[in-house]
Amino acid sequence: MGQLRVPQEPVECWFQALRGLRRVTHFRSQIGTPHSTFTGIPEGDPMSCAGITALCWHVHRQLDDLECEYLAFVDNWAFVTHDPECLLEATQRLISCCEALSLPIDWSKCWSWASSPEAERRWRDVLRAVGPKDGVQRVKRHQVELGVPFAYQGRANTKQRDRRLCDGYLRLQRLRTLHRPVALKAALVQSTVWSSALYGLEASLLPVTTVHKLRAAAAKAIMGCSQVRSPWLTLSCFNSRCQDPEVFLLNQCLRAHVRLFYHHRELALNCWQRAAALPMPPTVRGISGPASVLSALLHRNGLHMEPCGTIQGPGLHRLALSKSCPAEVNTFLAAVWQHRLGDEIRHRNGLGSIYAVDGSATARILLKLPAWQQAMVAPNVVGSFMSQGSKFKAGLADSPNCTRCGAHDSKTHRLLECPCLSTVRQAHAHTLHQVRTVTPEWLHAAILTVPAEQ
Repeated sequence: MGQLRVPQEPVECWFQALRGLRRVTHFRSQIGTPHSTFTGIPEGDPMSCAGITALCWHVHRQLDDLECEYLAFVDNWAFVTHDPECLLEATQRLISCCEALSLPIDWSKCWSWASSPEAERRWRDVLRAVGPKDGVQRVKRHQVELGVPFAYQGRANTKQRDRRLCDGYLRLQRLRTLHRPVALKAALVQSTVWSSALYGLEASLLPVTTVHKLRAAAAKAIMGCSQVRSPWLTLSCFNSRCQDPEVFLLNQCLRAHVRLFYHHRELALNCWQRAAALPMPPTVRGISGPASVLSALLHRNGLHMEPCGTIQGPGLHRLALSKSCPAEVNTFLAAVWQHRLGDEIRHRNGLGSIYAVDGSATARILLKLPAWQQAMVAPNVVGSFMSQGSKFKAGLADSPNCTRCGAHDSKTHRLLECPCLSTVRQAHAHTLHQVRTVTPEWLHAAILTVPAEQ
């Protein structure tokens, strides 16, 4: 700090404050043993922020006259260049700057990448000259940072992606064995499985079959084994925070483009227009980055890319990425998915007249019930309840007749007609009359729907 001409008095005051800092663990209302800490970040005291900002600016000035772009991420420094000749000079200056400021370099976390074989050979020569002894091995084409795989090549790193998907399937299998309410399980799918297996896949297009397998595995983890439940409803109607894997992937891609529009509008619009002009449906070789992945995702979900940076959805739903924020992206996807849910369940028995499904409203009503009532209602929400007639068709029962009265059993018979249950129905006569006359689809799936007029 002295070499950066910061006055000595505030520096001494800062160091005295750092010497008094203590870090403790907190777990279930228990406070652990205090330990000394000298970390100003991420606590974010003003002097620490000022100090790291001054360091980053000082390093930037050291590389200002070179043909390279300096990038600072707090205490992680990097530079990018298209001129291989300045690699050695820039690396030497960074190392000299750290030595002059007595800043140690953690070479185990340092790495470099190149987009061509020639640049990669030059990097190896540079690291052999100024780097550690094992610097030759630090030139990478694949790297994982904060759980996100990066591939510095023309194609996405499918090995890292497949490894994370396998881990996601294992997490779903473990979640299936937990005895928790269905709403909590749905929230855990979103927070622990999708965030681990699908985060950072903006440049990788998952096949439709893979997304179907993830959806089915998640529905099985939440509801258990069932031959007739709808995995689409399972992931959309139990918790408003839980997203379908397709929605999660779309959300990540759209947010990445919103950030690009915010920071570099001209580049974002150029990538958008190129992606909008791609032939659809795309081939595997046609997918080469986040823009083409987003184009393919929008196409297979019935959304249209307009050259001006706007997405046209069903009905009057539109999203202008250049003027949107993440909350507006979530609202747009939730509205679009209501229509997609209607399309995916319309083939089911008794649901042919459904236009769109309001999964969030259904989840909010379900969350008002206690856990044991959620367990009773959940099978009726996703259509996994089977009458004796359905079980007989599936080979799971010896007779299609009702076990109480002996008549042919169906959902309508069980809930509205069976004489053995007439005394139970009397207390709910008004509700059952409304179900029979206004919402007959509730006999097959107790979900809130959106009328076509809206």
